[in-house]
Amino acid sequence: MNPPSFELSEGVSALGSWDPQRRVISIQLELIKGASWYEVVEVLRHEMAHQYVSEQLKVRGEPPHGPSFREVCRARGIDARASGRALSPEAERLLERVKKLLALAESDNIHEAELAATQAQALIHRHHLKLSELERLDPERLSFESGMGARSVGEPKKRHYRYEYAITNLLCEHFFVDVIWVPSYDIISLKEGRVAELCGRLEDLEIAEYVYHFIHNHLKIAWRRHKAKHSLKGLQERLSFSLGLVKGFQSKLDAQAESRSEERGLVLSSSEAASRFLRLRHPRVQSISSGGWSPTESFGAGFAVGQNLTLRRGVESAAHVSSLQLGHEP
Repeated sequence: MNPPSFELSEGVSALGSWDPQRRVISIQLELIKGASWYEVVEVLRHEMAHQYVSEQLKVRGEPPHGPSFREVCRARGIDARASGRALSPEAERLLERVKKLLALAESDNIHEAELAATQAQALIHRHHLKLSELERLDPERLSFESGMGARSVGEPKKRHYRYEYAITNLLCEHFFVDVIWVPSYDIISLKEGRVAELCGRLEDLEIAEYVYHFIHNHLKIAWRRHKAKHSLKGLQERLSFSLGLVKGFQSKLDAQAESRSEERGLVLSSSEAASRFLRLRHPRVQSISSGGWSPTESFGAGFAVGQNLTLRRGVESAAHVSSLQLGHEP
């Protein structure tokens, strides 16, 4: 496909548009200034799909977001919708119930808090058990329109530490998403880096993103306390404690999942759908291994903290999902 010309548009509501007469892809200047680079790239992918339909497939007589365009997007894991879509009523109810349970998890009564957090986990599990029974997603028809989605978490960095990879692995294991690290860019510092992209159902992305930020925030608080109590210094101590905390929390979730092992096969379809959708978006995936590293004794201290970690309130209603206004060929 021949490269088009690009322009930054001002004073328009559309985040992006494709003009076949001028062969120009326009991206809203305010989007570049105010959104993450990941979101900018997603808008660009949408407009490139319009260009592909126009110039490669030479489709005429269809509406801008017609069958050909939607099929091109589906086959490549691109969002074909002209605007963002809130969650289904059932998914909204799920998040609201999870939110209420996590509010109960703030109780001073440790047993009540633990029970509420466990019930929240069980509720999410039952949601997927119901989905597996009622709507087997056709692996060949996975798309944003079928309820799948993708979003980035974290800030672009050139170097990510083991505990950060451990967090995303935990999300894959227990929250029905799949994760890939993708190139990104910081428009403020003008530096390249990578961010974690989550793929999965929209409701799972809401919960997984919350858990991601919950763990990161708790890491900062727990490390600050541990460092002050033991007068610790140095990056290795912090990284060891952080990795231990994440691993400890994962061991707790593993134990909870083991109690539901007889149902595990019934809910794998959601995790498999997330993985298939990721491969649609990223057909050429490269695995990278890291070298050996020995944590300090702070790993054990962090592990103990992680085993006592309880998810608390923070999941918000999905009504805040932004509405993207994407342009199309005139």
